[in-house]
Amino acid sequence: MVTMGVMHDTVPAYVKQDSKNFDMVVATTEPEHFASEIEKQSPQVLVLDLGLLGPHPLDWVRQLEKKAMPETTIIIYSFAKRSVIEELRSQNRQVMRGPLKMQDLRTALVNLIVRDMTPRPKTPSQPVVPDTAPPAEAFTAEQMARLQEIQSAVDCECPNHVSDVIISLKGFENYSRQCENKDDADAKMHEFLYRAAGHSRALMEHAMKELCRFEGIDLNNPTAPTPA
Repeated sequence: MVTMGVMHDTVPAYVKQDSKNFDMVVATTEPEHFASEIEKQSPQVLVLDLGLLGPHPLDWVRQLEKKAMPETTIIIYSFAKRSVIEELRSQNRQVMRGPLKMQDLRTALVNLIVRDMTPRPKTPSQPVVPDTAPPAEAFTAEQMARLQEIQSAVDCECPNHVSDVIISLKGFENYSRQCENKDDADAKMHEFLYRAAGHSRALMEHAMKELCRFEGIDLNNPTAPTPA
């Protein structure tokens, strides 16, 4: 479950509706209280209302990120100068115009949601990319297209999101295999990236099979599963 700290007046109400994916450990509109709580809780995601960040929002955001060390920060605004929006954007920081729907947050955080679904080793270990070639693809292009569009029997769009991840990994797998090499070192690195992407794709395909089994999705049947 992805932990979240929210400094916004309306977002907490609909985050609570998705307790399957998110655990909201902090929810307040008071910046000082929020700063104190996230330092204790260290949520993976910060969701911030730009209007609560004062005249120098970037300074506030940096302070909050220093305290919580989040993986992602989402800043929501209604109206703002373009220069302020551009200043706030960074590699691990998204600036989104409100009002947001819960689906907007799920989409923005799909990588964390999928990672949370992936089985983890029981003991800490360094990730190892197998030396063998990646397994063959487990799904046809038609099946992947169906999974991107299928409507789940429950209020969940994980099949759509996981299929997007698989397709993205497959694309990078093919890209790495076909990339040009300047020398032997380049060739070894691209071959490593190819194997890493391919084995990651196979792992997510396994997760997709488990998800389909869990939700009763029959890939040979184009109709959506019916609720029990």
